[in-house]
Amino acid sequence: MNVSASASTDVSSTTTVTTTCRLCLVRCGMKVDTVNGNVVRITGDQSHPLSKGFLCVKGMASLDYTLSPKRVIYPQKRVGERGSGKWQRVSWDKALDDIALRLNDIVGKHGAPAVAVQALPPKEYFAYDIFCEAIGGATFFKQDSHQCFTPQFMADVLTYGNLITYPGFMEVDDAEVIMLWGVNLSETNGCKNQRVRDAQKKGARTIVVDPRPTRSAQEAELWLRVRPGTDAALALGLINVMLERGWYDRKFVEEWTVGFTALAERAALYPPERVAAITWVPAEDIRKAAEMFGTAGTSALYTFIGATMGGNSIAAIRLLGFLPALLGKIDQPGSNRFLLPTGLRMPGYYGARKDAGRDEDAHQRLSADKFPLLAGPEAITSPYPHPRQVIDAMLTGKPHAVRALWTSCNPLVSVAATYTELAAL
Repeated sequence: MNVSASASTDVSSTTTVTTTCRLCLVRCGMKVDTVNGNVVRITGDQSHPLSKGFLCVKGMASLDYTLSPKRVIYPQKRVGERGSGKWQRVSWDKALDDIALRLNDIVGKHGAPAVAVQALPPKEYFAYDIFCEAIGGATFFKQDSHQCFTPQFMADVLTYGNLITYPGFMEVDDAEVIMLWGVNLSETNGCKNQRVRDAQKKGARTIVVDPRPTRSAQEAELWLRVRPGTDAALALGLINVMLERGWYDRKFVEEWTVGFTALAERAALYPPERVAAITWVPAEDIRKAAEMFGTAGTSALYTFIGATMGGNSIAAIRLLGFLPALLGKIDQPGSNRFLLPTGLRMPGYYGARKDAGRDEDAHQRLSADKFPLLAGPEAITSPYPHPRQVIDAMLTGKPHAVRALWTSCNPLVSVAATYTELAAL
């Protein structure tokens, strides 16, 4: 589709296309107006069930991105030394032939796993998945294996068998208390923040757990300014108070959970005063948060980046998942609801169905021995290696060589250890 910054005066040729923004995973609804095939205006889609017409500044600037003179829309081949910034435009045929020749040479000498593919949604990872299968099992990896979404997905699957703490809601109108743990919806997820605001207008109270005075924290009824990296201790403190005061569903716990006795014994070691010393959150605020969450008619807890970036993120998020479980209202209105898999091919995420991922030999995959739940045959997600082990294979050639990287990301800023990554590339 052609794009133009100015509209034609021929109104009769105006067409409106309903679509979604692709700049993040939320996919807010968009209305794209075109005149004679040229895009002239982008607005929010009022009929979208989640965004309801909202677009953030990135979405509203979509047309500017498209028209930017800095946008690369043709193949560019490096003609100078690496880092010199010297590029030459080449045809698509020439670029594809050159890439295919080089990749075939690498696969012929070292095998398909010597080709690494790095991608992360909202990029079109389907194309990469098909490519991996086409060449017989390339080394597909994402940079979020130890942070971002994958630890949260793994934690929820270990606890519930499915995703439940991720803010995947369409509305939260029935929630009386909403706990936002390490998610700043006001500034990072505007359309879902609008749904929280809708709930607040109906009387919902919010608890925000965040070390920073974010806008979400400023708008909350209770702000728990947790010390970075101590989320697990804070969760144990809340569980301690809820169990001690009897703010949990005993019948649900007896019939539908396992390991409750061990959890209670562990939580007993974390009274509010001890947790306050660890987390820097006042003991009285811990008690108040537990009371708000534990005694409301309906409570929901949502978390994401803030809790997934720590060194013990999976353990911490499992503890967060125990909080709504104790109330016994899972998958009910106003409480945490299951975010069901789509059944689509989603490399790096859903791997429960045998036909939903790639068929490569999981035993031979990088990281399968060290991180079996991430990369092995019994991986919780669709299996893929830890990014650092891919980088190590580039540097050492062990346990097998990695001689090419196809990426839609910027690995120098998306993978840890920038200088090591630079040396590998």
